Amino acid sequence: MEKTDLKILYEDADCMVIDKPAGIVVHPGENGKYAGKTISDAVLHKISKGLHESDRPGIVHRLDKDTSGVLIIAKTLKGRENLIKQFKERKIHKIYFALVFGKLKYPEGIIDSPIGRNLNDRKKMWVQSEEFGRKAVSQYKVVKEFNVANGIMASLIEVKIETGRTHQIRVHMSAIGHPVIMDSTYGKKKINAVFEKKFGLRRQFLHAHEISFISPKTKKTVSVLAELSDDLKDVLEKLA
Repeated sequence: MEKTDLKILYEDADCMVIDKPAGIVVHPGENGKYAGKTISDAVLHKISKGLHESDRPGIVHRLDKDTSGVLIIAKTLKGRENLIKQFKERKIHKIYFALVFGKLKYPEGIIDSPIGRNLNDRKKMWVQSEEFGRKAVSQYKVVKEFNVANGIMASLIEVKIETGRTHQIRVHMSAIGHPVIMDSTYGKKKINAVFEKKFGLRRQFLHAHEISFISPKTKKTVSVLAELSDDLKDVLEKLA
C-alpha cells in the first residue's frame, strides 16, 4: 500500500479517520506473522515519530482484514492516549452495515451475550458464559429484506455495537442463526457459495459505516461516514 492509497475522511492535528478497504490487515500482529503491507505501514508518514516504535503505530482499534469502512488513526501520543480512553469509557460509537442470512424474527433487537476465545480453535471466538466471556452488546435494526433465490432470504441490517470485541458482529449474528454473508469462519458454506457464484462476492458483507468520537484536538464531537464500497453496492443492486 502506497501513501496515495489512503482515503482520508477526516483529519486534525491529533488523529484522522480513513476509509479502510477490504483485504488489508490493520497491523502485523492481527493475523499472526503477516508479511504483506498493512494499514500500520501506510500511516507511518502521517504520524509523529513518538508513535513509530510501537508495534501498532497509530492504531487504537481495528477492523477485520475483510471488513471495510471507517477506522480512526492516532497521529500523536496525546491523540492515542485520548482515543484509547474514549474507547475504554465507551464514548466512541460505531455503526455497521451487514448482510446476513435469512429473515430475522424481529425487525429490531439487542444481542447481549459475552464473547470469549473458542477453546477448540484459538483463532475463533464464540458466545460464552459471563464467567469466561467478556461483555458484548450489539443492537441491530433490519433495513431491507431480499429474496435471493430458491427460497433463500437475506437481510440488510444496521448494527450499533456498544462494545468492541473481536469478531463481535460476526459471532453474535451467527449465534442467533443469521451469520454474515460470505463469512468464511462463522458463516454457512452453501449460502456463501451461492453469493460467490451468483453475485461475485469474494468477502464478508460487513462495513463500518459511521464512527462518532470527541476530537482530542477540538474537544468537539466528530461523526464520520464511509459509504458502502463498490463490491457491496453491486451486490445490493443485483439483489434489488
